[in-house]
Amino acid sequence: MLIVKTAAEFMALSAVTAPKARGRDDIATRIISDPAEMESLVEAMIEDASEPLKANFSRDAKNIRDSVCVLLIYLKDTPTPDLNCGACGYATCDDMALQRTSMKEGPFCAWQIVDLGIAIGSAVKTAGIHNVDNRVMYSAAQTACRIGLIPSRMAVAIPLQAGSKSAYFDR
Repeated sequence: MLIVKTAAEFMALSAVTAPKARGRDDIATRIISDPAEMESLVEAMIEDASEPLKANFSRDAKNIRDSVCVLLIYLKDTPTPDLNCGACGYATCDDMALQRTSMKEGPFCAWQIVDLGIAIGSAVKTAGIHNVDNRVMYSAAQTACRIGLIPSRMAVAIPLQAGSKSAYFDR
């Protein structure tokens, strides 16, 4: 449905324009709507479901298969913030940076994680305004990262659909 894809674009806009704790833009989005890419994500999630503690990935894969599109919201690979607040668990931002090889590895600045949460909330608020069924999923995001759909390990996936009954309600 074209209208659901349009809602996904509004959601992406809401995510990237959401307030930031430090006023720095570390948020990126990608909308997956191509049927072949969606099916690749589904198949990879089913494959991941065989791993310990990931049995729910097959249930979530069915939800992705029933969706019109998926909005991925993730952290961009940006320089460390030089706040030295220690919230990440390291004494300084430079100490954290020494541990990080890329956004595919982490660790992550706690304020970037806060910004990601604000972006997620803003995006799903927009979905609600437009009456688009959605669910925030770490499982689909984790698989999307693994198969290279986005260049980050810190992400969420928000599958979208519109129907008389939400596919994400009775799981």
